[in-house]
Amino acid sequence: MPRIGSIEQRQVEALAAQIEGQLGAAVDVPGLSSLTVAVSEITSVDRWRKAVRLVARRHGWRVRTGVSGGVAWATDLREPPEHIRRAMADQTVERLDAMTSGAGKPKLRRV
Repeated sequence: MPRIGSIEQRQVEALAAQIEGQLGAAVDVPGLSSLTVAVSEITSVDRWRKAVRLVARRHGWRVRTGVSGGVAWATDLREPPEHIRRAMADQTVERLDAMTSGAGKPKLRRV
């Protein structure tokens, strides 16, 4: 008879593979990987969090997981590379500019 721990480990590994598929290429980009899932959509929150931590170890993340308001979440805490941070900042400035642009309103500048 198989040990319960080994069954649980296989379930965690299968879920980890599924999570890696959901994250796609972003799994290897520092600071850009995050995942949320409704608690009602997963069988076990503890198993899901173990699977996310397994994915994190495989890819060298600094990960934080949690549950809040019926949602399980995980995020990569590593800093993204400088070129990605700049691109994200530029995109934020463009979005803010689009929201605030209008007659007589100054345009935002990236500092």
